[in-house]
Amino acid sequence: MRAWFWVIYLLLPLFTGILAYDYLPGEGCHPSKYEVIQEGSDGPLAWRSKETGQVFYWAEFKEQREHERYRLLVVWLGYGFLGSLAYAYQRSDGDDNFYARLGRGTIVNIIVAFISIFSMRM
Repeated sequence: MRAWFWVIYLLLPLFTGILAYDYLPGEGCHPSKYEVIQEGSDGPLAWRSKETGQVFYWAEFKEQREHERYRLLVVWLGYGFLGSLAYAYQRSDGDDNFYARLGRGTIVNIIVAFISIFSMRM
């Protein structure tokens, strides 16, 4: 049972995308679909669709990026807490270390979630 839980726990985000950034149409500047018009030091600042000719600007998606940053923070924290809870429960076996294990798992969860979310390019 334990092994199956962890396999599902690790594969679920890969197949569902629940921990992935939700791009708006035109937000990602993929070279096969878009032509870069203006390049900045951190990446493209403006790009044009090769199909429609519509021009997109990095600044247009600021609100979306901020929304996604906080949505992902909540989702990553929740998913990580579920993993911490499962780990602590599976390892407790009736001893008093459940809360200590849960606490350590939660601390690691918070650190990983914040590093992941606040390292996003805004």
